[in-house]
Amino acid sequence: MVCPFQYGTIANHDKFINRAELKAQIKDKLLSETNLILVSPSKWGKTSLIKSVTNEIKASVPQMRICHINAFGIKNMTDLCLSIQKQFQQSIGKDAPDTSGWMPEEIFGNIETVLAEKNLRLIMWITEFQQLTNIQDFGKIEKLLHSARKNQKNMVFCICGNNRYKMTEAFDTAKKPLNKFGQMIYVPRIDKTEWTKYITSLFKKSGKYITEQQADLICETTKCNPWYVQQLSFFIWTATTMDVDDYTIKQSIQQLIDTNSPMFRYSTENLTFAQIAMLKAVVCGENQFNAAKIVEKYNLGNAQTITRNKRALVERGFIDKTENSYFFCDPVFELWFKQELM
Repeated sequence: MVCPFQYGTIANHDKFINRAELKAQIKDKLLSETNLILVSPSKWGKTSLIKSVTNEIKASVPQMRICHINAFGIKNMTDLCLSIQKQFQQSIGKDAPDTSGWMPEEIFGNIETVLAEKNLRLIMWITEFQQLTNIQDFGKIEKLLHSARKNQKNMVFCICGNNRYKMTEAFDTAKKPLNKFGQMIYVPRIDKTEWTKYITSLFKKSGKYITEQQADLICETTKCNPWYVQQLSFFIWTATTMDVDDYTIKQSIQQLIDTNSPMFRYSTENLTFAQIAMLKAVVCGENQFNAAKIVEKYNLGNAQTITRNKRALVERGFIDKTENSYFFCDPVFELWFKQELM
């Protein structure tokens, strides 16, 4: 039997955990031509969420087209514009215009012209937007999108990113070109009760059995991160003949850590000693990094070093901050870090 759990691809049909209220909100905003900026940690299910919403919109609005731009790997303004042109042509289909002569500063104006001529509407969906903030041409991209917002009529933007710091800085900072570009939505965590119900039901449907307590442990281990919930459930399911036992869960958690270990090793290669020390402090639940006893205990460096490292680790997506505390963005990276670097 094929494993019912899925990771590494876009979730659909019974693999998609229903976010009915959020889906309705996103759908309503896009249909009313309100630009959206969706922010959540990596592997949080944003792509599956928007894919589900846009499929519903396309089914109910025949003149709607979806242009999906993945910003990962885009190095400059030229790369971005070429990607937009290519994906726009694909979204239009056989009647797509020749875009080869389009200038970067004219690209969104030309798209609006084509949409008006063909009586079409378009969702310009950009994923991994935080990557664009790292490139030298980002100032030009900001101006391009700012101009597009002022003139948009038949096109609406849905922009997704997984780095809260960079997305907030770009879209919710006064005097920035993209300030108030659209409504920002911080995608909430899927509730543990939903995940528990999902996990136990798929085991049952496939002729295997897992207790609610064991399903809860999966959720606690992964902190309800959709990618890791699916991945850990996949490992447990494939290692189980009939009933899940606690040893299998323990071994599968280690398999989860080991499977993702190369990525974690690569991501920490260029961290400084002081940055590693700060991550150790976060793991141990510390928040007062400038307190003398904390500085001495973890060897965090001087005040300037501490401020610089906090900013760097947040910008690079290692940690984030709630109102009162710092935490690891990636729950499995945290497990790996405890094993390898503590």
